[in-house]
Amino acid sequence: PGCNGIIKILKEQYPEKLKQNSQYNYDEAFNFIWPGLNHCSDRRRFFEDLIAGKNISLEHKKIAHLVNRGFFNVIFTPNFDHFIELSLLGQSSRPFRVHLYDEDAIPSNYVDTMIHIFKLHGDFLFDDLANFPQEMVQRINKNMWESFHDYLTGKSLIILGFSGRDDSIMNILYEMADNPYELNQGIWWVIHNNDDLKNPKLQFLIAKLQQNNKKFSIVGPTDAISFLDEIIYHF
Repeated sequence: PGCNGIIKILKEQYPEKLKQNSQYNYDEAFNFIWPGLNHCSDRRRFFEDLIAGKNISLEHKKIAHLVNRGFFNVIFTPNFDHFIELSLLGQSSRPFRVHLYDEDAIPSNYVDTMIHIFKLHGDFLFDDLANFPQEMVQRINKNMWESFHDYLTGKSLIILGFSGRDDSIMNILYEMADNPYELNQGIWWVIHNNDDLKNPKLQFLIAKLQQNNKKFSIVGPTDAISFLDEIIYHF
């Protein structure tokens, strides 16, 4: 599930702490259940239980198929699960490297043809998951930040399954929109429904890109499978 799905699950599991008819932000819901930053292991166990025993989705398999075909070789994900890695093991013959911590991130000029997966907010096997804004900012610090910039110099970016409400990622995109050497080929942003376009953070990014004569293309409304199928058909 995405953020809204996770909030729904938290409401079901902790009805004494979250009201069914109330609206919560992602980090707000976690803070009502596990206040502060001192319950890392509890939050990690929640995600481990959520992920354990789940099957790889068709979306992940299609992403792995496109990676294997050489459509792209760099993936940035805020997700905690291993579904991308497992899909690549089953669908691709190409080697891949997972960048989990800041010190793991390396500049693209050191990179060969290997696939690179950047796990921006952590991995469910470790306690240092980023569920709160301050944790997200801490995880995406110097090396991760530079890798974002480095890998997208002169490139385009496809954004799929991301709402654009995470400041730690959106702040990087704002900066890149102002840099004449980055995101030169623009952004393709896949939306699930038209309400996504009401997000003020996304509107601000679109304005920045347009001011700098960089392309911003809305794809959809559509779902991930339909979008990936369209690429596979044409590629």
